[in-house]
Amino acid sequence: MQILVIPVAFSNQPIYDGYKELLEIGFNGTSADTGWESLNSYYYKTSFGKLNINATILDAYQSNIAYDETDDGEDEEYGYTDYRILQEAIEYYDSSIDYSLYDSNNDGYIDCIYLVYLAPYSDSDLYWAYTNTYSSDDIFDNKQLYTYMWLSIEFFNEDISSNSEISDSVTVNCETLIHETGHALGLDDYYDTKKTNRNGGYGSGVMMDYNTGDHDSYSKAILGWIDPWVVTNTNAYIELSSFALTGDSIFIAKDWNGSYFGEFYIVDFYTPEGLNELTAGERGKPSISGIRISHLDSTLKEVVEYAAYDVTKYNNSNNDHMLISIVEADQDNSILLEAAEMDNSDLWQAGESISLDWYDGSFACRIYIDQINEKASVRIEISK
Repeated sequence: MQILVIPVAFSNQPIYDGYKELLEIGFNGTSADTGWESLNSYYYKTSFGKLNINATILDAYQSNIAYDETDDGEDEEYGYTDYRILQEAIEYYDSSIDYSLYDSNNDGYIDCIYLVYLAPYSDSDLYWAYTNTYSSDDIFDNKQLYTYMWLSIEFFNEDISSNSEISDSVTVNCETLIHETGHALGLDDYYDTKKTNRNGGYGSGVMMDYNTGDHDSYSKAILGWIDPWVVTNTNAYIELSSFALTGDSIFIAKDWNGSYFGEFYIVDFYTPEGLNELTAGERGKPSISGIRISHLDSTLKEVVEYAAYDVTKYNNSNNDHMLISIVEADQDNSILLEAAEMDNSDLWQAGESISLDWYDGSFACRIYIDQINEKASVRIEISK
């Protein structure tokens, strides 16, 4: 997958020193180049080799707009300042760029334009990081604009850990870039976007919750990166290898319709390895191994009005009926009620079991954790 990156300079800001080299490492570098992962190395690993992202980094587009960290992002002609910059930058490079190279699925739309503004981020409406859509009738090399990303180059300089030794070892932090690319691929946020305390969800510990660690089973399943076991109306006994290393997972379906858009319980064998290893024990990533159980209701909306990452009926801003949430082994509901991060006590261990219900109150299954060594043995009973 080839993507296009346009750095954006402002009329009242000096060009960020070394911006092109920094972006080259952040988008295309190796794990060793960044100290953790680049966009390319992360998605190659999390997808088990199924997604290889390569970026073309252009020279900075010099906008005539002045940077103002309190800008609310409004524009009289285009509606929003970032819309104006996107349109003008695409037009500026039209004579030198073949935009048809950046439509990997040949659907007539450029997959995603990455606008990296060469200025600090703030808490204003405009100067933050987000993925959005922009509809335009203009055609560039038989392609239209639609999905774009907007983020500050300063995100690449953030500390990755509360441990200074770990942070010092990471020279380029690509977590925000990786999270926003998840949206470009069609993934939703798994935290409570309407509150500041991030209630519920995955307890911070996955990439679409708190910009950290690996992607989760649901995300990888709908993107076609894993092929989980699906348990419907029969009992099952399954051995799981490390999810981080193999993608092994179990989807227990309420009404299996052949897709991962419905109500499920998901079971996988969490280990502090792979993309979780560097900061294991922080930000919702346990430092021990155990079974991770989550409850998912990804029922689709009848009408999709916005974007690919806004297609499900439920999201994690509805604490009564969530898109996805952790079934906590300690059963204290601290993730949901206190916005706690997932920790070691939330993983299920050998000898433990739990009876689970669907959202409508009907019995779903009983899960037994029989054994945890190099692999985990899980027994699922569908009948009471």
